[in-house]
Amino acid sequence: ASVVASPKKDYVGEIVIPESVIYKEKEYSVTSIGKNAFRSNAGVTKVVIPASVDSIASSAFYSATGLEEVVMQNSVRVICDNAFGYCSKLQKINMSSALQSVGNSAFLGCAALTNVEFSNSVKELGTSVFYGCSALRSVVLPSSITSIPKNTFYKCLALEMAEIPASVEVIGEGAFSACKVLNGLNLPSSLRKIGARAFSGCKAITHVEFPDNVDTIQASAF
Repeated sequence: ASVVASPKKDYVGEIVIPESVIYKEKEYSVTSIGKNAFRSNAGVTKVVIPASVDSIASSAFYSATGLEEVVMQNSVRVICDNAFGYCSKLQKINMSSALQSVGNSAFLGCAALTNVEFSNSVKELGTSVFYGCSALRSVVLPSSITSIPKNTFYKCLALEMAEIPASVEVIGEGAFSACKVLNGLNLPSSLRKIGARAFSGCKAITHVEFPDNVDTIQASAF
């Protein structure tokens, strides 16, 4: 196996990552986009990730400020911490149907991202995954998760709709804080706990019905 690591900083336009590479007359499958691989690259606008890749490492595309589109095959299982953090022009990304884990701050500050849909293969979301995604309007969360972690959608100023799956038991601290236009809130019957400041600053919410199973509502939840 091989890892994409430290490519030339002057790469521009559309990048198609190969499924395999030849080194010293031996062929290796490309199985991962390595840590910091495209970090701070301003010229790449689109990346096509092949079916051989199953993970995108920490900060792989962090602050790739020209990146607008990511095409990912259904082989990717893991997106690590800060993988696409501050990709400020990122508008289009198709989530792999095999995706199982999304790391902390994976899409932090992706200010052009408008819609996200996860498949139900996702079992784990990190904290602050969409922190500061100010153009994000709607999110379909996987029905396989049991919690919406701390600061998941903090300062998603355009977020109008977020379907909270029936599997969710905990909405974490600040999860939807400062989502000023969030106007629909259906809390699932499975919900037990709402963390501190979970919906603080959600000015458009006018009505909330609490399920019978809720036993903890922490300070300033609303």
